[in-house]
Amino acid sequence: MTIGLIFECGPQGADQQVCEYLAAQIRPGAAFTSATLDNKENLLRDAGNVAARMPKDGCACVLVIWDLRP
Repeated sequence: MTIGLIFECGPQGADQQVCEYLAAQIRPGAAFTSATLDNKENLLRDAGNVAARMPKDGCACVLVIWDLRP
């Protein structure tokens, strides 16, 4: 199973590293396709388009990971 993950952090940011690690513990053997959108503005603008593309690329589900607005 491939899981799509969309983050507001940059490539290999802390959010991505922690969430991929935790997801692998919960779902051993799962593969991940991650997209990092750098900041909340980009996430709000682009997450829908990225999420819509991920199932076409083989993701069984897509999760958008972000913290609350400060």
